[in-house]
Amino acid sequence: MLISFGGELLRALGLRITGALTPEVIQDALSTVDGRVNFFAEIKWEAYFKSDGTRFSTQPRKKKGDLQWPKDQEGKFTLTVENPTTGQKAFGRAIITRVKAVSNGQ
Repeated sequence: MLISFGGELLRALGLRITGALTPEVIQDALSTVDGRVNFFAEIKWEAYFKSDGTRFSTQPRKKKGDLQWPKDQEGKFTLTVENPTTGQKAFGRAIITRVKAVSNGQ
């Protein structure tokens, strides 16, 4: 998880941490909110082929040369992608792109 997503998660939980942000301090703060907040997460799928640098994504960044994740006849994303140059197939990995608190569980 990127640092900005970590900060966004802490803000969504309503946590205010002062002082040094050490892993121990963050873990203690997170343990105090267990079960208090429900979240909505936006997730994208991404597959990367090291052999030639080809990247597929459900949310492609065209400036970086990402390719759109293929869809089947029903318009749903396929489980695997095939590299057009090498023919290799790969499953994607899930990446959280946004987290938003939607309600308190209290």
